[in-house]
Formats: sequence, structure tokens, C-alpha cells
Amino acid sequence: MPERILVVDDERNLRLTLREILSDQGFEVTEAGDGKTAVEALARCVPDLVLCDWKMPDADGEFLLRSLRDLETSQWLPIIVMTAHGTGQNAMTAIQLGAYDFITKPLDMDELLATIKRALHHLKLQREVDELRAERSGRLVTEDRGFETMVGTSRPMLDLFKAIGRVATTDTSVLILGESGSGKELVASTIHRQSRRSTKPFVVVNCAALPAELLESEFFGHEKGAFTGAHIRRAGKFESASGGTVFLDEIGELPLTLQPKLLRVLQEHSFERLGSSETIAADFRLVAATNRSLQEEVEEKRFRADLFYRLQVFTITNESGGNKADAARRLGIQRRLLYEKMRALGIESSELPELLSEDRSTK
Repeated sequence: MPERILVVDDERNLRLTLREILSDQGFEVTEAGDGKTAVEALARCVPDLVLCDWKMPDADGEFLLRSLRDLETSQWLPIIVMTAHGTGQNAMTAIQLGAYDFITKPLDMDELLATIKRALHHLKLQREVDELRAERSGRLVTEDRGFETMVGTSRPMLDLFKAIGRVATTDTSVLILGESGSGKELVASTIHRQSRRSTKPFVVVNCAALPAELLESEFFGHEKGAFTGAHIRRAGKFESASGGTVFLDEIGELPLTLQPKLLRVLQEHSFERLGSSETIAADFRLVAATNRSLQEEVEEKRFRADLFYRLQVFTITNESGGNKADAARRLGIQRRLLYEKMRALGIESSELPELLSEDRSTK
């Protein structure tokens, strides 16, 4: 039986083109001109995959994705969003609402077909997993098949937005890879803002900025008298981040002596302040970043393999800094944010207008 694809787009010519191409590939194709018509079609018969435009009159792609959340039969239905409006916020919204992928128009048909094949393979694996779970539990399966500070529209940036959208709503540890100055902290803060922890603290620690003896206190805090100069009790970053996100920048610089202690916090979500035997529960989500190859560091025995595997549950490679247009936009936004913060603090500087005017010279 051929696999079925529902094409949802308000452009009739595009629907006909996709129908012809997909039919030639052996798929059975049905069409809908907007999100509302698509929901009605899905209520009658669930296909194997949906291709959906993001911007449509009346009921758009977002409407369709939100509607499908309430349909039990579409729980694992892969939806590929197509759009000429390839902004980062749209990409993150689509992925968070359950889209499998987000691709930009004009469509590259080879890329589209490859994405469709990956999505259908993922669906097949998911169905097999469901059947195995059902067998183990003794059940029978019946199947009814009937970003405000990140900018950029280049392919690396859109891939980055999609990765953020996939991982932000989970509590999974994230490892961000990228060169110095590529905006890794900006990626980490965007993950935090898009997560369920967004109302809680986003705490940053630069692992290269402090010596090992001070970094341990920075992580876990200390009691009064724990060491020379510890005149008062002080909470560490993991304690201060309660309910929020801890961002460990330059994690590749973390001393070997501290790595087992960080590993324990990740495994047990608890720690003790220096000079105390009281165990403190830690509720946090960890995001780490490095410009080093941690795999090479492990091979050179400068980084623990078990810690590396704990950190790289989900890896994001930030290559967006290599695109000049995106870098210029990002620089402009960072300068504007700096300007607004300084104004809010009552700081005036004759250099600020000149700094802002430099944005135009970078374009």
C-alpha cells in the first residue's frame, strides 16, 4: 500500500506541482487549501505525513499544528512545514508545536524528498516501538490510518533555530559547540527563554575565568570559615539557579579535579557546600559550551569520558557566526540592547550614537 501524504497550501499551482512530483515517487497524495480544511480531512483519514505551508489566509500552519495536538490518532504524525517566511521565531514555534522539520521556499525538491524519507523512516521506527511496548504490556494496538534576540535567515541559522526548538521544551543537558565569538551564550539564553524554566534564573559560569580552588566555591558555595577569606556563608551557582538553567561556558577548561564533582551533581542533582556535610537538592537544567573538541580532550585524558557522555545528550553546533549578514544583524541587536540598558541605568555616552551607526557600515 503506498504511503499517503497530505499537502496543505493555499497556492493551487504549488499543490499540483507537489502532487505530480510525489505521485511519481510512488506516494498517494491528497490536498487541502488551508488549515481548517486539513483538520477536517485528518478527522476522516490520517495520512502518513503532512506537508504544510506556514502562512495561509484564515487557518494557517500554526492553527493546524495546534489543532493536531487534540487528535489522538495524529500523535506521531510527521508534519513538515514549508514557508517563504523563514524567521527563527517561526522555526522555533513550529518545532515546539510538534513539526518534524521546517524548510524554506523556494523548495529544493531533492532536499524535500530526502526530508520526507527521513520523516517516514522515523514514523516507521516509532510505530515499531509502540507495538513492542504494547506487546510487553499485553495490549493490542489498533491503528486508525483513515527568538527575540537571535536573528538571521541563512540555512545555518534556521538549522540552529530548529535545534533550539526541539530541545528547549525538554530538561535534557545541552552541549553547544562553536568558535569563540560565535554567540554560544546567546544560544544558551535562548534555550532558557524558550523552556519551562524561563521564569527562573539563568546563571552563567565561565570555567576559564577562575582557578580550580575558587571555581569549586563558585559552583557549590561555602560555609563561613570553610577556607581563608570565607567570612560569610555564600550560595553557589547551582543553588542560586534553583528551578532555572546553569550555563557553563568554556567547559573544556574545567580542571580534572573538579570534573568528578560536576559529574556527581549531574547524576544525583545534589551537592554540599564547601565546609558543610549537609546535602542540598539541586533543581536545574544544564547547558554547557566549548570551542574545543571534547572528544580529543577525552583521548588526551584531559577530560573525563563519563562526564563528556553526560554533557553531550543533545549537541548543537553553532556555525551561524560564519555568515557575515547574520553576524552583522546579531552585532546590531547586541549594540541596541547595550544602548537600551545604559539608557535605563541613566548612563549617557557620546560614543553610543556612533557605535549604533556602525551597524550600517557592516551591511
